[in-house]
Amino acid sequence: MNSKKPSISASLDAQFSASINRLTGQLSGKPGLVIALSGGVDSVVLLSLAAAWSHSHAGAARAIYIDHGLQSQSAEWGLQCAALCEAHNVEFQVINVAVDLDSGLSPEAAARDARYAAFEENLSDGEYLCTAHHADDQAETLLLQLCRGAGVSGLASMPECRVFGNGYLLRPLLAVSRDAIVQYAQRLALDWCEDPSNQDTRYARNFIRHRVMPLIVERWPQAAKQLSRSAAHCADAASLGNDLAAIDVAGDVASNESHARLSLPQINALSPVRRRNALRYWIKSHGFLAPSQVQLDQIVKDIVEAGTDSHGRVGFGSAAIARYRDEIFIGPRESFEPLADFEYCWPDTTYPIFLPELGWQLVACEHPRLASHLGDSVMVRNRRGGERWKAPGAQHSVAVKSLLQQRGIPPWQRGRLAFVYKDEKLIDICGVGFRL
Repeated sequence: MNSKKPSISASLDAQFSASINRLTGQLSGKPGLVIALSGGVDSVVLLSLAAAWSHSHAGAARAIYIDHGLQSQSAEWGLQCAALCEAHNVEFQVINVAVDLDSGLSPEAAARDARYAAFEENLSDGEYLCTAHHADDQAETLLLQLCRGAGVSGLASMPECRVFGNGYLLRPLLAVSRDAIVQYAQRLALDWCEDPSNQDTRYARNFIRHRVMPLIVERWPQAAKQLSRSAAHCADAASLGNDLAAIDVAGDVASNESHARLSLPQINALSPVRRRNALRYWIKSHGFLAPSQVQLDQIVKDIVEAGTDSHGRVGFGSAAIARYRDEIFIGPRESFEPLADFEYCWPDTTYPIFLPELGWQLVACEHPRLASHLGDSVMVRNRRGGERWKAPGAQHSVAVKSLLQQRGIPPWQRGRLAFVYKDEKLIDICGVGFRL
């Protein structure tokens, strides 16, 4: 009896459907798919698979083409994508983006940032942005990360699914080889665009794809699949590391809207390896990119392991970490910098006043001491040094510096307090999360 093997198109359709069902299975109702469509063979196959899935499962699917304007043919590719979507009865949208080529990033990295920012902005609640990354892409990413000296989080490469904007980023073809995708496209006679920049080996990924991977595959034909498997092992290791780090930084609290703080004795009680793991996790958990190994070593040396009288600060990327007493603080780099002097007349405290240097609004009725001056005309300025405070009913005034030290206010936050004066008498000190 003859056994007939399923066609490549049928098996890939089934694999795609199984992947979508598995990765979105915890949702009630049918997920909405947004296809990241470039016009290349990978994304064209993704569009075909998603369209077939949405029609058979009564699910929603739409496609977005990002025009970076970096290639002369980009507008033409957009028209081809529009025609493909019309043929598949899929809603289509073109988004033009400006790529910052002076950002210090490589052109491909700058284009990727602009592309994903546009996708994130245009993703509705609960939608899945589907990209056409496949097993060969995963293998290339792993090799790139190895050459950059990445840790397990970097070597984990691309996850199948993660939170993204208002929805999720999904890679349903991550276990599929590039050969299988091309064969699918050829079998169904799909039309796709060829981006000439994909052949330019000056780009690191293209160099690996066209020069390195062929040599590896010549010796190890299943290399892409095995490298993808290694990336999955690294993802498991990274997940375990994050679980351990979450335990190690338990008790991390927000000191105000700009900073979070962590106990130094708590971190110093860990082994060096766990300490570095916990710090990376803590930094990323507050929305900042993890520091490089050199930067992390500097944080450990200049802040974590420094003497008790240290008030060090280390900046990296858009973030900075500083130390005060037995705690370390993290926040935007600029939030640790001193402010220029400012002074505003607040003619009627019945109404709020916005303080642009501090980035927040001062509302008198939210501060008990100011509430007794509701309707008064007062002056608001930042700290200049040498201020003294006399509490109502007290016989003597105290230095504001001593008062702030007693309250445990770090030096960089003291300059971001609003000092309110009535007839040159200090009547209140206000801040985010601070009350006299």
